[in-house]
Amino acid sequence: MLTYDLADCGNLPLYEALYTNIRRDIQEGTIAAGDRLPSKRSLARHLEVSVTTVEGAYRRLLEEGYIRSRPSSGYYVEERQTAPDPVLYHDYYANAYGTGGSSSDGYSYDDFEEPDDAGPGGSDSGEDAADESFSMDFKGNRCSMTLFPMSVWTKTMRQLLSNPDRELLGTIPYNGLHSLRQAIADYLRRYRGMKINPAQVVIGAGTEYLYERLMHLFGQSALIAFEDPGYKKLVQVCTRTGVGHRFVPIDEQGMDVRALVASRATVAHLSPSSHFPTGVTMTKRRREELVEWAHSDPFRFIIEDDYDSEFAEASQRHPSLYSMDKVGRVVYMNTFSKVLVPSLRISYMILPESLLSLYRHGMSFYACTASGFEQQTLARFIEEGALERHLDRLRNYYGKKRRQLVKAIAASPISNILTVADSNAGTHLLVRVDTQMSDADIHRAAQRINLKLQMLSDYCHRPRLSDMHTLVINFAGMEEEDVANAVQMLERLFLEQRTQADI
Repeated sequence: MLTYDLADCGNLPLYEALYTNIRRDIQEGTIAAGDRLPSKRSLARHLEVSVTTVEGAYRRLLEEGYIRSRPSSGYYVEERQTAPDPVLYHDYYANAYGTGGSSSDGYSYDDFEEPDDAGPGGSDSGEDAADESFSMDFKGNRCSMTLFPMSVWTKTMRQLLSNPDRELLGTIPYNGLHSLRQAIADYLRRYRGMKINPAQVVIGAGTEYLYERLMHLFGQSALIAFEDPGYKKLVQVCTRTGVGHRFVPIDEQGMDVRALVASRATVAHLSPSSHFPTGVTMTKRRREELVEWAHSDPFRFIIEDDYDSEFAEASQRHPSLYSMDKVGRVVYMNTFSKVLVPSLRISYMILPESLLSLYRHGMSFYACTASGFEQQTLARFIEEGALERHLDRLRNYYGKKRRQLVKAIAASPISNILTVADSNAGTHLLVRVDTQMSDADIHRAAQRINLKLQMLSDYCHRPRLSDMHTLVINFAGMEEEDVANAVQMLERLFLEQRTQADI
């Protein structure tokens, strides 16, 4: 039985003190992987605390991936992910993807390479613009422009132009204006608890520009691991710069660490706060394992893409990988395009000191490509709290729209074949369809009714059976009146399927 002196934990709430003690024992191996934890009632009696205290501790351990629940059995410590024997990795990968078997000459890492045909929309990322040539576009993941505080933005810009200073009119430093870098550092400290030196911030006109600079910094000897499923546009950046890449599967906790090690990648691209398109939020334990992976080799790095994290509920509960990294192996990246307007092509990355010195030495001759007027306006916009007020409005708006869409789907005549996934996805829904149609059939049927959509399998390098028959519905750019139309389009889509089946 677990024995702890919870009175010795200062001012921590009892449930958090219990969680801290159990987590420490799991990390140190005192409680081994696979061990069954005491029942909530028996542990509560043993420690002389309430059952609610134990429930709170167990819930936190579950959320962070330290334990798992087995129905009618209890709570068990999760296995810690370690690297498999590389010789056996082909079997491991085949089992994970259901492809089966191993070749006679062992595993070939060519299996990770990008196919010539990436599938419908293979070059798209989560930042797609809507396609107005379609009656309805479920694919475009643009933000809602009706809520952008244009009056506040223009007023801020007019004030700056009426009294321009040296920074506004002078040459823009290679890494962006100091005022914006300082504002970003202050914002990340408040919003994400990150301690940032403004000198580490590099501003660029769009994420693709910064990724390209980063790929040149890592060099062609690097090997980038991308989440599968995931973005395809960043793969194109790798290809264009001559940097190799691999695809590594994710599970319900995040990127598979054993698969990452076996892929021999030197850099892992991760979106821990809100993975696109699955909506998975990486558990704290998986974050620790991935940071440990990066720390185990001086040439390993992590790119933490925090895209869409502002709308992910769990992003406030889990520390960023950047904050967990104590030796400088994590590059943090984000963009303002999704939270403001797409035309504002301002993104940024936070470089650890080791990469910052290399960037200064080899990349500082590149001019900063983001407009100085827009940079300084954005800096003032952040400093005066307008960004955080705008984010609060967007979160409420997207939350309301998500609930409306889910409610409309539940009330639809075809609700019996539609299941909305319960995920942390901030501005899109995953909707599983009970249908005999293949994903290619669904695409063709959608084109016939002038509907643009993406399937979960379109974002997969190697789709599994569980990835099929799942729609990715982006609702960020939908207005309230579009919600009913969106569900009507789904009804037409699958009515079309039934009509075709009857012919």
